Amino acid sequence: MNNRKLSVLILLVAFISSAMWAKDHKLAPDVKADNSSDQVKVIVQFKQTPGEAHKNKIRSKGGSVDSDLSLVKAVSGKVPKNRLRELADDPDVAYISPDRPVHSYLNNATVAVNAPVA
Repeated sequence: MNNRKLSVLILLVAFISSAMWAKDHKLAPDVKADNSSDQVKVIVQFKQTPGEAHKNKIRSKGGSVDSDLSLVKAVSGKVPKNRLRELADDPDVAYISPDRPVHSYLNNATVAVNAPVA
């Protein structure tokens, strides 16, 4: 097989495999969308700063909006697992990720600011 045919074959395989996974390209891998109506805490990022119309899109899917994160063009809230894919299909939605807990650790702050010297 010559190089041109091999290159075309590789591109074809890459295209087909990316098309298979493109269905959930706006959902974080650890967001579990299934058929249950259980609510999941998520951060929905939009392509522009979210307004009331964007929040209503979440509400129309049976979800709720908890916080406005306009600085990062997002809102946090809860959405039923069985409606996540519908929300991800919206052209205004950029990405949906779980609202993960965030923790701070100050175990290296003293060394980082060179406090022992002071």
